[in-house]
Amino acid sequence: MSKTGDCYDNAAMESWNHSFKVEAVHGEHFSTRTETKHQVFEYIEVYYNRKRLHSKSKM
Repeated sequence: MSKTGDCYDNAAMESWNHSFKVEAVHGEHFSTRTETKHQVFEYIEVYYNRKRLHSKSKM
């Protein structure tokens, strides 16, 4: 970790959070916590990890 206030500390995680919000939950209305958990699981395990291209996996 770098010093306090460094704007690059969380850049990778903030980028992932933005992608998650826009691609998975923006505009969705979940009626139960179980439904929400299912949607999050589907996005991470099915879409993000298997179908989305990652720069590290190209090497």
